[in-house]
Amino acid sequence: MLTPIGFGPSFYDVNLPFDTRIQGFSAPQRIQVVGRPFAGHSRRFEFNFKSVDKTIFHMNPRFDCRDTFVVMNSQREGKWQREERHHQWFSLGKLFTVDFVAQNGAIAVYLDGEHYYTFKLRDSAHEIEIFEIAGEVDVQSVSVY
Repeated sequence: MLTPIGFGPSFYDVNLPFDTRIQGFSAPQRIQVVGRPFAGHSRRFEFNFKSVDKTIFHMNPRFDCRDTFVVMNSQREGKWQREERHHQWFSLGKLFTVDFVAQNGAIAVYLDGEHYYTFKLRDSAHEIEIFEIAGEVDVQSVSVY
């Protein structure tokens, strides 16, 4: 069970696209998102941890293929790096809670309180300045700890 370790801003009934500024992302920081994916045109949504010119961590649940999956990646100089794919945990129309937990050189992802994946960062978490959400998901809340 994850417990809050401090208080930061919280946002409710979030309009997309959404972004908020953060000053780096290092332990023990955490971002929690509560939302519900819906079946729109693209059938996907994304979470991004970005610097000014890079996407340090990109998580993209996709429902637009016969085999649904979640893509994790990073982007440098406008080019996507090596894609990591993981089994789909999200379900269209089903409420979820996702926690992004800063670790040394990685971001651990917990879905509904269960460890889902740990993405080894390819760039420094200290460069992260923006957390954003876009796509076909109704976001009830975003909390930064």
